[in-house]
Amino acid sequence: MDILLNVAGWVGGLLVIVAYGLLSLRWVDANGLSFNILNTVGGALLVGTAIQAGAVPNAAINVVWVVFGLYALATRHRGGGRPHSRVSRGDSDCLSVDGRSGSLEPVAGRNVVGDG
Repeated sequence: MDILLNVAGWVGGLLVIVAYGLLSLRWVDANGLSFNILNTVGGALLVGTAIQAGAVPNAAINVVWVVFGLYALATRHRGGGRPHSRVSRGDSDCLSVDGRSGSLEPVAGRNVVGDG
């Protein structure tokens, strides 16, 4: 069981780091589905590891992280469409998911992954 929780913790940490990295590179939008799923699942996996290690403050912060993520996922389409974003959107290139292979490919004129 310890090995399983350890692996879950590493995967959770990796998911949160990937989400933040993609956001920092402006390849995903903070209101986007992919960013919020990565953050929420990553945080949930980190909760289990923190509880197992007896790290109560870490577990509590990750529970809050998961609650925020669930709220963001639940309210994404409230009001009929994409939520208002406070992020300025420029004309920089970004990556788009290829529906056939699931690979990321550059798309000119967009700066977020089309996961809306």
